[in-house]
Amino acid sequence: MTNYYVAKNGNDNNIGSETLPFLTIQKGVNEAIAGDTVYVKAGTYIEEVNSPNSGTDGKYITFQNYATDVVTLKPPIKSYHTFDSVTPNHHPGNWEIFNKSYIRITGFVFGGYNITTQIPYSVITIAYGSHHIIIDNNRFDDFDADAAAVIGQTPITSDQKTGAWNVDIINNYIFKDVLNSSQGFAEIITAAKCQDINISYNTFAWTEGMPIVTKDHAYNITISYNQISNARYRALSTMSWNGYTAPAIYVGGWVHLSSNISVFNNFVINADSVGVGSECGGLTKDMYFYNNIMINCYSGFNVPNWVGRLCAEGSPPPNYENIQFYNNISVNSKYKHFFSQIDRLDIIFRNNIGYGTGSVTIQPSNINEYNSWNLGITDPKFVDDINNNFHLQSLSPCINAGTPIGAPTFDFDNNPRIGNPDIGAYEYICIQPICNFTTTQL
Repeated sequence: MTNYYVAKNGNDNNIGSETLPFLTIQKGVNEAIAGDTVYVKAGTYIEEVNSPNSGTDGKYITFQNYATDVVTLKPPIKSYHTFDSVTPNHHPGNWEIFNKSYIRITGFVFGGYNITTQIPYSVITIAYGSHHIIIDNNRFDDFDADAAAVIGQTPITSDQKTGAWNVDIINNYIFKDVLNSSQGFAEIITAAKCQDINISYNTFAWTEGMPIVTKDHAYNITISYNQISNARYRALSTMSWNGYTAPAIYVGGWVHLSSNISVFNNFVINADSVGVGSECGGLTKDMYFYNNIMINCYSGFNVPNWVGRLCAEGSPPPNYENIQFYNNISVNSKYKHFFSQIDRLDIIFRNNIGYGTGSVTIQPSNINEYNSWNLGITDPKFVDDINNNFHLQSLSPCINAGTPIGAPTFDFDNNPRIGNPDIGAYEYICIQPICNFTTTQL
């Protein structure tokens, strides 16, 4: 295993040692093989990067900033916003990983693009059968690309799951406060034609577009512990979306099947919604939403019946199976806390809280029980909802008011749920001698 170094005073004819570093990240990427690490020292690197080598199981190729150095990568001056005529359906990226595996990118800053001349389709593109890729602890800072990360999209075989698999997008900070020059809405992290993807522990702030999107041949996806604030659309003459707020998390099918997606323990403030889609009749099934918190959003949790504006005329209606919402909280929605337009028995709402402004619309055939609105709870008695503390006070009517049937085994703080769970995202924890249960709460 070899450590290579890249620095602004380096030379690509050097050996890549700390005293004789390479000049470009691409040179380090070209040299690194399984088990190697490429350390990049402080500076702004204006270049395209394409990973030609793979690591192996237990021997990732790692690219990271040196020590605490700030390392910024952005593309050269050229137009990226076209599809490659040589590689069909190629989604150009500033860093491209195609049909490669066991690669980790950590500690970089991606951003500072020129709005008119440096517009990749995405910052990082992971496609054509890439797998075991880790993108962690990076900062995507005020970038003008359509996406921070494109996962999958282009499969390597006719099996539509093989665009990418075993990809972790974790612990990144993503800030996109620029108006995209090509469209009024973007998908910040987008995944399709892929499986076994983990998008967790990321922070999204002031994003011009939908922070997290999965669609079409997306299987076994985990979206958890993300913090999302101020997700917006740019105003378009052809599209007015609820004051231009954007959906925070949008999962499901478009034309094709998506299944087994878990969305849990996410915190969202000032966005549109968290929910599913089936825009062009693609089956959306086995979707699980639990322990999520939505604050001051246009709407909370949605199962809509609308057909996407890009679908062919006469497209089939939305197609859903087994959509579940458990132990979520929606506070001060401008429209709906929980909203279902599909009348099916396998769309389930249990143990949820809707509080403050906003209303609830659930279809007659949906399973709708043990929620605050069913139980007549007008005040769940949060500890301090003004300051976004949605733990329950000891006298909350939500304590032990839920059903364990299908409920998550842990809460927003990862505390276990025991017996009849509390409704909402938090399980009340009694810390003696502070708590004073009534006899009905024992």
